[in-house]
Amino acid sequence: MQTLPSIEDKENKQHLSFVKFKMLTSQYKNQFHCYPFRNLSEEKRSRAEQGGKIIMPLSVLNILSEMNVEFPLLFKLTNKKTNKITHTGVLEFYEDRNIYLPTWMMRNIGVRSGEKVLVENVTLPVGSYSKFRAITSAFLDITNPKVVLEKYLRQFSCLTIGDVLCINYNNKFYDLEIVETQPLSAVNIIECDLSVDFEVPEPQEEAKQTEVKPEEKPAFAGKGFRLNGKEVKRKAEDEGEAGVKKKTYVRGVPDYEYVAGTLEFLRDSRPVRREEPVKFKAFQGEGSSMLQKKN
Repeated sequence: MQTLPSIEDKENKQHLSFVKFKMLTSQYKNQFHCYPFRNLSEEKRSRAEQGGKIIMPLSVLNILSEMNVEFPLLFKLTNKKTNKITHTGVLEFYEDRNIYLPTWMMRNIGVRSGEKVLVENVTLPVGSYSKFRAITSAFLDITNPKVVLEKYLRQFSCLTIGDVLCINYNNKFYDLEIVETQPLSAVNIIECDLSVDFEVPEPQEEAKQTEVKPEEKPAFAGKGFRLNGKEVKRKAEDEGEAGVKKKTYVRGVPDYEYVAGTLEFLRDSRPVRREEPVKFKAFQGEGSSMLQKKN
């Protein structure tokens, strides 16, 4: 008599088939909320922001350990809203449900803090050649920039054409764009002999400016306002187009055109030049005689 399989046997078979399926599967794909490294502790933030790797949940490592994946672990990050991608390695696995990225990497794929990113494990060829273009020529002016870049790339796992890296050197930040990689557009650079080259940055097109002679402006040419809110007329306006000058204020002489309720400041009036009086000279008069001349 044939016995029917129990419920426990069916569950064991299903579990075995699921494990076999995961063993044969080498593709991992999932979406995570991403955040910048500044949300982490100071120790993790300072160490992670200088490189090109991310921090992932520990649960991802548990799943990958049961899958037929190749090491080192490399991942492709995709922002579905912008369809921009980049490639990265793992700095460490953290007990969290989110992933943490460098600020420059989030800027490259156009993702904001808290938005979702598609994460897929990939296998990339070993890189043999890479070319970078400095956004400004200031990076090429430092001492031996090639050595500085090679030292910085030790904190990276892979490179992707189009990414703009941010290098912190002597407390100054320099942006470098990846313009070429070989043999593919994304390569693995872990423990490889990578040739690094630089492309001369394109000169910025200067706008053609017409030569305009600066107008000679008098000092204190701003507009003044009276206490009653009315605008004070400028000297040129006072003179008028006909060239008729406003009469000069003389101290001690009342203003017969004064309007009651107004207050006027004559700061632009010039003092009247007075002619110097003739100095007295002694014995300069004409003498006269009491005697009359006879005809």
